[in-house]
Amino acid sequence: MFCWKIKSLIFLVLLGFSGQSQNALDFDGVDDQATVANASGMITSGTGITLSMWVYPTNGSSGWPDFDGFGGFRNNTDADFYVMQLGSADVEARFRNSAGTVYTITSNSILNQNSWNHFVLTYDGTTLSLYQDGALSSSMPASGSISSTTEPLSMGYLSFPGNDFMFDGRLDDVGLWDRALSSAEVNTLYNACGMDLTDPSLKLSYEFNQGTAGGANSGISSLTDSKGNINGTLSNFTLSGNSSNFVASPLQGINNIILNINSCGPYLAPNGINYTQSGHYIDTISPSASGCDTIMDLTLVVNNLDSSASRIASNTLEANEADTAATYQWLKCTDNYSKIVGATRRQFTFVLNGSYAVEVSLNGCVDTSACIVITNVGLQELNADMLQIYPNPAHNHINLEYPAGSFEKYELLSLDGALIKQGELNRSGNSEIELSQIPGGLFFIRTIGSAGTLTQKIQITP
Repeated sequence: MFCWKIKSLIFLVLLGFSGQSQNALDFDGVDDQATVANASGMITSGTGITLSMWVYPTNGSSGWPDFDGFGGFRNNTDADFYVMQLGSADVEARFRNSAGTVYTITSNSILNQNSWNHFVLTYDGTTLSLYQDGALSSSMPASGSISSTTEPLSMGYLSFPGNDFMFDGRLDDVGLWDRALSSAEVNTLYNACGMDLTDPSLKLSYEFNQGTAGGANSGISSLTDSKGNINGTLSNFTLSGNSSNFVASPLQGINNIILNINSCGPYLAPNGINYTQSGHYIDTISPSASGCDTIMDLTLVVNNLDSSASRIASNTLEANEADTAATYQWLKCTDNYSKIVGATRRQFTFVLNGSYAVEVSLNGCVDTSACIVITNVGLQELNADMLQIYPNPAHNHINLEYPAGSFEKYELLSLDGALIKQGELNRSGNSEIELSQIPGGLFFIRTIGSAGTLTQKIQITP
């Protein structure tokens, strides 16, 4: 089946509408034929006739005697209803009734070579009409009917005494109805891309969705009728390679939604379902303005980013996202979520009361935690006399003196609480901290040990 407008749906079968497919049928212009025996018997009891097809012509020099027959009925006596190529861009559509009266539409310079054209020929008992790509191309008064029940439906060729008109190109979605489709239905057929298999007036439907495109299909000799009425017969096809074989169809449809989504958490799809797991999802959405179902083809990758944070100690916050590929940036909520310089680790040690959040990035997703409000922190958790810091202001280093065994490690923090440097302290009660690589400014020194935690402010000079 061929459908126009937007690329790429595969392996869909709709309930009701014939849906999307992947193949068309290539004809070599020499002897390839697809024939449906006694097909005229399907339309003799109806109120009219419609023949629809997608055509991809490749013979740019078509002309007598090398006309290209796209498809239809033709016995050249009392049962003609067909569409064919006359010149490189000229199309002939003909209805011949059982009395032998001929009605012929000739549309010049309308055929698009080496691209897909959609043709629909309709007859309602009074008017013969030819549509191209959903729009009326030409029409004329006509009358009579076809009474023969034994004429074959030809695809890829039309019979002519002494010189059959063989088609060089591709066909897709050939359908036959026993009534005339309205102009609105023709437009829907073109735009919505699918024959309604539940329509009782649709008698034959050939979507060419068989075999492997360009593959070895020599075991296929019949052409499947999606309506289940009459399968066609394939004759003289090579059924191997990219010519005289089943080939890939462009697979396009105006109402289809093709989505490839990387979602930073649950994804609310156009069908109203909130998907929480990665996967490939296909769903039918309610009919659109064109009257046909919309098909959603969703390939979804869900990145379940955890943007929450927790207070894990009296002076420490931690982002809950533990993926080693994640990156972190701590923020001050009360300062318009400004970044805290240097606070880019999973854990954040704070020294001031405030409101803090963390921005987490992972796999292209970025999210920010809720703010955590800190209200119970002071600069001095212990008696400041326990820790002597000198010189202060300092330049290249500072010395710390404290009771032996009371503190085991230190942290140098910015005034915003960002960790600048950390290390171990001597248990003897005297340690020296190198500061030569630290820029000048005000900082906090936090000492941590069995005695508790003590924070004091220092100044470092450039």
